Amino acid sequence: MPTLHVLGTCAGWPEPGRACCGYALRTSDSYLAVDLGHGTLGPLLQLLDGNLTRLAGVVVSHAHPDHCADLIGLARALVLGSSVRHVPLVAPPRVARTAAAADPEDGEQVIAEASATPESAASAGPFGVTTSPTPHYVENYACRVQADDRVLVHTGDTGPDERLARFASGADVLLSESTDRAQEQHHSADADTRRYLLTGSQAGELAMSAQVGHLVLTHFWPGNDRDLSRREAQKTYRGPVTVADEGAAIEV
Repeated sequence: MPTLHVLGTCAGWPEPGRACCGYALRTSDSYLAVDLGHGTLGPLLQLLDGNLTRLAGVVVSHAHPDHCADLIGLARALVLGSSVRHVPLVAPPRVARTAAAADPEDGEQVIAEASATPESAASAGPFGVTTSPTPHYVENYACRVQADDRVLVHTGDTGPDERLARFASGADVLLSESTDRAQEQHHSADADTRRYLLTGSQAGELAMSAQVGHLVLTHFWPGNDRDLSRREAQKTYRGPVTVADEGAAIEV
């Protein structure tokens, strides 16, 4: 059975002792990285025991640095510290351009080619990946990953979207953002926030509509009460709800 390893869970920037968003899905001896925000590369390399041949591919939802900053470090590790020179990247084209521009000497060799368009399909070793666009400030793709007849859906960053419920339909695990900026006392939930990010309650509504088997909440705004997000999700979704935590391993 595939296992989801949580590398980081923070939105925006890392809280002390945490990292920004990043995950690794494992099946057999292969890993698929899903987002690589600030602080996630070290935990990923630890999972791989430093052996980058075990990395079948990388999926990045969008070009905000809390989701892709450590792609730059991965490119350096591939070029300077490994016999591996390329891993498949499934991401919006802006992700590859952003990362390559940050390290033009080495980055372009590894991540200049991104393989994703809205509603595209790709394969990375034993993992099958399909993508679907969702509403966010920049181009964002949710991904649906299949491995060993199990399905994980990751929302990336998104606002409420009926298409996403259809895309996630029947998934074994829904890894959903739960930014919940309305928890900030100084932040009013403006129109853009409501359009482009989810609350815990909305993540639960999405899981319920898609009839998924397990909801995992992530992408928490620094300082938020994560347990409050879980309780809000449980009001709208009747299945199991887990709050993602750095270092956690979750069966898919």
